[in-house]
Amino acid sequence: ATKPIGVVSSAATSQSIEIAAAVPIISPITTSNFSWGAALNGTEVNSDQTVTVNTSNIENGQVVTLTMNSVGYTGTVSNNVATVTISASGLQSLTDGQSYTIIANVSNSAGVNATTVTSPSFTKDTIAPSVPNMNTISTPNNDPTPTITGTSDAWNNIYIFIGNSIIGLGQANASGDWSITITQSDSLSEGVHTIYAKAYD
Repeated sequence: ATKPIGVVSSAATSQSIEIAAAVPIISPITTSNFSWGAALNGTEVNSDQTVTVNTSNIENGQVVTLTMNSVGYTGTVSNNVATVTISASGLQSLTDGQSYTIIANVSNSAGVNATTVTSPSFTKDTIAPSVPNMNTISTPNNDPTPTITGTSDAWNNIYIFIGNSIIGLGQANASGDWSITITQSDSLSEGVHTIYAKAYD
């Protein structure tokens, strides 16, 4: 600031000014913040999983609390990120086929609460899908990259195997129909092959 020039008056009546701390914020939480994504499967439910929470204007060491199915889980903020562990036992206590959301809370060191954030829902799905049906394959034929078709539960991921080797993959549509063409890199050699399909949700 520039030094005033000339005769100086007496000071005006004093006023107080308070500079407020930046407002604490929790960023939106999506299913990509869940280590298990939009669906919790039978493998993931057997081990601890994590939820990543991003914040703004939250000091290091502040505690983020996540509430899922009326149970609280906590993690510590570091550089405006908290990784919160959800225990396997907590995940196993969820009801299969049901959807759940996660609620996040945190405050800054002055005790100012961020606006609570609720995640989109995820589903616990640990029941194995139905065995897919595979339509009859025309045989013998001279096509080393045949198209395999069949039906399954809607939206299942379908894998085509010979022995333990995956030779094709695709996804059933909303009606459960699927069609998978064997790629050139997995083309069948001359001879008899036993092909089977498995469904994964």
